Amino acid sequence: MVQLSLKAAEAKFGAVWTKNAALAEVKQIHMRNTFDPKHWSELTPKQKEQVLKAFMFVEQKKSGVDKGQLVINRKMQ
Repeated sequence: MVQLSLKAAEAKFGAVWTKNAALAEVKQIHMRNTFDPKHWSELTPKQKEQVLKAFMFVEQKKSGVDKGQLVINRKMQ
């Protein structure tokens, strides 16, 4: 099991499977009200400095199911 970036996962597993795995992860985070989305232009300069970078990785489980994982600042949450 290797975690791949979205671009690498699309090349290896196919765009449809990768998109579905990433969408399922984002839906789960949205459903739990984890983030309060704001447009970049609405943020103050201080808030823009405090923005955390998020990375989406996709891995294929032994069962063949693709699983998305959102990571903030390269640390698992």
